[in-house]
Amino acid sequence: MWNPKNFKGHVSPYEFMEAVSLASGKRFRCDDQEAGKHLYGGQADPIQFLAWIFNAFDKEMRRVVEKTFRGTVQVTTMKREGSTQGSTDYFHMDKKESKFFYLTLDLPTMPLFKE
Repeated sequence: MWNPKNFKGHVSPYEFMEAVSLASGKRFRCDDQEAGKHLYGGQADPIQFLAWIFNAFDKEMRRVVEKTFRGTVQVTTMKREGSTQGSTDYFHMDKKESKFFYLTLDLPTMPLFKE
């Protein structure tokens, strides 16, 4: 039964990770029992966690998540057409929109020494 006096307006990060650990079958854990130490914030792949948590939501919540987090990227490709020697080159441009939840970004390696 709902009680307005029992409503908690916040959740601690530890409680959140404990709930995630239980719901995911200990795939994403709060502690590292393998090392024999109690270390908070065990390591896991963040992309796998994001995909798991998006898929764990119910249909109504998924709509909210998609509306909030889904983006679009426009990919433009150019093809050369009608290129014969001595004639003008014509280019055909294709535009395509793709939806995404996350984009990967290849970062350049950091230099060993500052120049």
